[in-house]
Amino acid sequence: MTIQQPPLLRIEQLTLATDQGVLVNRLDFSIRHGETFVLLGESGSGKSMTALAILRLLPISIQAIHGAIHWHGENLLALPESRMRQLRGGAIGMIFQEALTGLNPVLTLGEQIMEALRLHRKLRGQPLREAASELLHAVGIAEPQRRLQDYPLHVSGGMKQRVMIAMALAGNPQLLIADEPTTALDVTVQAQVLNLLCEIQRQRNMGMLLITHDIGVAAAMANHIGVLYAGELMEIAPRDRFFQQATHPYSQKLFAALPQYGQLLSIPGQVPTPEEKTTGCRFSSRCHLADDICRRQTPDWTWLAAGHGIRCHHPDLNFSVHPAFDTTLFATPSTATTQQLTVKNLTVRFPVRASGWWPATQYITVVDDINLTLAQRETLALVGESGCGKTTLGKAILHLVSPSSGHIELDGKTYDARQPWSNSQRTQIQMVFQDPFASLNPRHTIRQILEEGMLALNTMPNDASRRDWLKTLIQRIGLPEQVLARYPHEFSGGQRQRIAIARALAVKPKLLICDEPTSALDVSVQAQIIRLLRDIQQDMGLGLLFITHNLPLAQQIAHRTAVMYLGRIVESGDSQRIARQPAHPYTQALLSAIPDLSRHLPDGLAGEAASVLHPPTGCHFHPRCAHADTLCQTRYPEPRELPDGRFVRCHHPLHNS
Repeated sequence: MTIQQPPLLRIEQLTLATDQGVLVNRLDFSIRHGETFVLLGESGSGKSMTALAILRLLPISIQAIHGAIHWHGENLLALPESRMRQLRGGAIGMIFQEALTGLNPVLTLGEQIMEALRLHRKLRGQPLREAASELLHAVGIAEPQRRLQDYPLHVSGGMKQRVMIAMALAGNPQLLIADEPTTALDVTVQAQVLNLLCEIQRQRNMGMLLITHDIGVAAAMANHIGVLYAGELMEIAPRDRFFQQATHPYSQKLFAALPQYGQLLSIPGQVPTPEEKTTGCRFSSRCHLADDICRRQTPDWTWLAAGHGIRCHHPDLNFSVHPAFDTTLFATPSTATTQQLTVKNLTVRFPVRASGWWPATQYITVVDDINLTLAQRETLALVGESGCGKTTLGKAILHLVSPSSGHIELDGKTYDARQPWSNSQRTQIQMVFQDPFASLNPRHTIRQILEEGMLALNTMPNDASRRDWLKTLIQRIGLPEQVLARYPHEFSGGQRQRIAIARALAVKPKLLICDEPTSALDVSVQAQIIRLLRDIQQDMGLGLLFITHNLPLAQQIAHRTAVMYLGRIVESGDSQRIARQPAHPYTQALLSAIPDLSRHLPDGLAGEAASVLHPPTGCHFHPRCAHADTLCQTRYPEPRELPDGRFVRCHHPLHNS
């Protein structure tokens, strides 16, 4: 008979509260050696707060802590701070959410890793440097000795995340807490990081608490899953049981919001804040199965099988998509024929200087000879990894970045791309930026933010007509008129993105460029934003250029897709055909790197994208391509048209092989 070892970590009835309300309520779960427990849920559900409670790094606003966190017979909540300092970064390591902000920009990578090694392993001198190099090698960074001298600005986002993992491993932890470790990464880098975490866990027999809102990541990594909503566990189950028979309405609606599974179901409303005094089930306001008992009484646990429990008054009801939810796909065939935008031979080069005072010694080509068209009411998705030039292309079209050559045609009028835009041109194309919090002025009210473009471009000088339009606009994006007097920090991420969309629409453009507008959002909020864009596109007749690294999302929302790699479009055509049968090896790699609901980890694309400073000879993708031959290494492929109307730049298109 197998004797099950005791849990590595056991959380019992953990409750965290501020003077405004409860953040985490009666949490119970455990983690064993070699196992991964996934906390799954939307932003604001209390996932990160739970992780910070384990490390006793809670903000001072937490005024009440109840329950226990057991670690090898010790209650972490009762330990003195001196003992917690020994455990943090040592026995318990943590990978924080933002690799971009988690590293000190003025210290080398080596200095930051060696700091943890000095503290937890008491190493000095040459052994210290060797241990730091070994950690970088362990997380898959080539030339680790040289990389120790680099600063964070010298490495990509994926490498920053690997360095964060190396720092978390410096103390040889028994438990690793990973808080959204892949949220800001491309799917190819995400696959590399997930495979790396699994390999390290297997080698060290670590327990892992993985925090994510991505069901695909949970499927690839989890042994057990807990679905957290508004501070309460709604469902807990072994991994296989959860993905075969997720029962709670909230769990099933999270599945329905995934773009790769065909519905893009948006969950109405948002996670209630601690200040909202709710009774009964916290999910009742967003659940179409809710009745009086759900609104009056908090449900107890119902155990459906060994280890599988849900908090629901109606565990026997079958979930089905409510008729009020429209599950029509965004990307219905476009009947538009009018070309609103044509980009011809657009190229963007940036100078590279030895210092700010010396003339440029060379130029790097970030966007290389791009041609594309966009029609009225059409959506074109621009897909690729970070650094491929997607955002630069979008900004160059708007002349936020100065193009080096090319032409742009708007409504039949051709303009030299190098010439500054007039106000009338700027009113025709607007942009929704990737980070709404950074792009909205924190000192301005929402009314001032929305009016700014109209006043600058003189599109609506009359005060009365401007007020009327703002009321109409704010209602169109699904927010009440009262928000016009509030400030950006008072809104959630999804609400801020709606406001950013409203700002772009304020001058009544004909084309909208959306730069990764949903990359940092939960799947349910992502679905809300996508449906909002669809409705606005139909109402206003907009053409939409949608920049993303998510191919399943592109398949759902776009009529056509253009795949970009190192400044050039390598495949373009009908979105459904590209998603079903990719012709370029890079497109195939992007699709294979997306986590699905199987137990298998996604394949990672070997290496990282080449530097635009030193692009490879021949096809830029050949160093990462399994099909490359001598021809690929020496000559860049010309565009070729496939029988189905797609264009591809590849000497050996996969769908013909």
